Amino acid sequence: RVASTGSGIIDMNEFAGSLAAKPTANVGLNFAGTVLNGAHGEPMRNLLEAGQQSIWVTSDIGYDNGSASDGAFGLADFGYGLGLEGGATARFAFGGLYTDQDIDAGGNFINKGFYIAPEVTLPVAGNVYATVGGYYAPGKLSITRGYLNGGIMDYSHGEADLDTWGAKLRFDWLNAFTANDWNFTPYTSLTYAHSKLDAYTETGGGFPASFNSTSDHSTVVRAGIDGVHALNNDIRLLARAEAAYRFENETA
Repeated sequence: RVASTGSGIIDMNEFAGSLAAKPTANVGLNFAGTVLNGAHGEPMRNLLEAGQQSIWVTSDIGYDNGSASDGAFGLADFGYGLGLEGGATARFAFGGLYTDQDIDAGGNFINKGFYIAPEVTLPVAGNVYATVGGYYAPGKLSITRGYLNGGIMDYSHGEADLDTWGAKLRFDWLNAFTANDWNFTPYTSLTYAHSKLDAYTETGGGFPASFNSTSDHSTVVRAGIDGVHALNNDIRLLARAEAAYRFENETA
């Protein structure tokens, strides 16, 4: 709803467009998918023998050109792994995330927060491994909504908590076959993520508004194949081909 403060002249279609273009809880789902399935989510790269330990630093940066906004995003984490008895490997990652995107209708939004991502990989049979992982990311979404007020660009600002959690189940068939000195590992995974954006009321501008809390979720199945080629003892080439399907037809 439109707040009681503020004044001006605005075209109703312009106003409705600015409301529709504001970011939603889907922002959190995008980060969850990147952490659970991106460079951070490759369990076969870090299998450990019992008692072995490892640490790592991983980052993902990119540019998101969506239907209503575009801008850069980045995330980075520090991880620790420990080899367990029976061929299992436990891992724990802690990191931060950030994105600053321009809204096509005017204004911008900034999402920043941190996340934790624990997971464990277990041998199933032969070279087949199962990985169970989780993800939790509390953060803030700061939104500056732009619109034309009397023909002049005006802005209203709001901020709300954005909390996201997710889980994944993945199966890998490690080094199932070899071709031309490449080792290939087929895999499949199922991930679920849920994100909630709290209610908030804007301030400033001629037409500030109040918004109810919103939630969104995604259920995605993936199937693909990883390829690894060792150039020498220190350098490897990595390749991946993947197909993904999201079960939900629409987002909130």
